[in-house]
This record gives sequence, C-alpha cells and structure tokens, in this order.
Amino acid sequence: MSRDPELFCLGCKKDGQGGSVVKALRQSTPKFVIKAITRDIDSPIALQLALAGITVLEADLADKGALVEAFRGADGLFLVTDFFGGARCDARLEIEHGINAIEAAKEFTENPGEVVDEGAFQETQRGFIIPQFESKSAIAEHLKKSGLPYTILLTSFFFEDFLTTPNLEFPDGRYGFLANVAADAVLPGLAVADVGSAAARAFLYPLRCIGKCIPVVGDYFRFPDALATMSTVTGKRFEYVQVTNKQFWHMQTHGARELSNAYRMQSYHV
Repeated sequence: MSRDPELFCLGCKKDGQGGSVVKALRQSTPKFVIKAITRDIDSPIALQLALAGITVLEADLADKGALVEAFRGADGLFLVTDFFGGARCDARLEIEHGINAIEAAKEFTENPGEVVDEGAFQETQRGFIIPQFESKSAIAEHLKKSGLPYTILLTSFFFEDFLTTPNLEFPDGRYGFLANVAADAVLPGLAVADVGSAAARAFLYPLRCIGKCIPVVGDYFRFPDALATMSTVTGKRFEYVQVTNKQFWHMQTHGARELSNAYRMQSYHV
C-alpha cells in the first residue's frame, strides 16, 4: 500500500466509544491516519477530537449517501449504532442505521477494509425481549452476510453507567442504586476504554480477529461490591436496592423496561 492506511471511527457518541478507539490506536501505533465521523460536529466530544488534531466529518447514519462520501478512501471502519440516542429507542430505525453504514462501506473503496462493529450480547434467553440487543443482532447478521471482512465486539454493562443512572436519595444522605437482580448476581462489565483497546487490537491484528465475535469484558462484578467501591471513592454512601421487575419498569428512567431485561439476561450469561 503506497499510503498510510486510514481508519474512520464512526460514532462519536456521548459515551465516547469512538473517542476511546482513537485514543487506543494513537497509543498503539502512529501508522493510522484517523478520521472521526459524527452526526453533530459541534458536540463536545467532536470538538475534543478536533482539538486533538483528528479530522472530524459530519454525516448521519440515516443518510447513506453522506456516509459513502465520508467513508471514501478509508481502509477500515469502527461502527457503533445508538439505540437510545440517534435511533430514539426505535429498534427498526437502529437496524436501518446499521445497514446504511454497512452498505455504504461496501461502496467506499475498491479494496474494502475491516469493519469492527460494537454490538451487544446477542442471544436473548428465557423470553426476554431487549430491543437494543435484538437490533444489534440483526445488524451483525447483515454484516456477516455483506462480504466485508469484519470483527464484532460484544459489549456488556458499562461501568460508566453507574455515574449516569439515577439513584434514590434517602433523607439520611444515603443513595440507593436500584436494579431487578439478586444482590449476589454476577454480571459482566467493562469500561468505555476497554472497547477502544479491543477495537485497536482488531485493527492491528486483523488476521487474528476477522470473522470473529469477541466478548469484551473488563471484569465480573456484583452490584453491592461495585457500589462499595463507589462509596470509598466518592465519600458518599451508596447501597444496592433490589426491586421487582414491575417496580423497575415503572421507574421514570428512560428505557427502564429494556434495561431491566438487560440486567436479568446478562446475569444469566455468566
């Protein structure tokens, strides 16, 4: 190849997965020319990437034509779709977004590079319906049949969610973290940075990773243990509060029903 390979990291979401891939690649090797694609070029993460010297392009997953132009000349793609944000909790819309990106990737170069797709645990069990998992599973199946070389990263519970999930505040100053699994249930977890490290390895060692679905797990944890760590670090008292499925479903949290099913399903996977 006469030029340096280019990698487009698609998905500068609020949780920073695209940014974590950029950081991991920059720390691993200088050989990639990295470009980032976002639907909002004025977002804080997009601005941070631009200040770090990354070329940031604007394109929406809903616009296949814009994606084709944005992907032009690239040798690899990190793809992450956003069920709760860009797809507005619509599984069909998220599937459409993922397929648009895959079909655009088939057109952007004569020698298509590797597509690394951030998925989720894809097999639902015990009758659980988890739209954001079902949609990513459908996208993954389309990618497998696309003819593109691919690696699928299967993610789980993001530890950063502890910082954004609403907690119940008690009058005595304690905070309660609510979920619908037993206190001794073990769940797989990871940090956003783990996604970046895994994606970077997939791009750096494609022959080892192409055609594989790779679970990304930073650690296994129980909610009470994780909250004890939060208490130590923050100086505040966090406690685990187990609730029933219906109680969790009626929380005001956006996507509470889907999240409750995800907690239960992931605890059964361990």
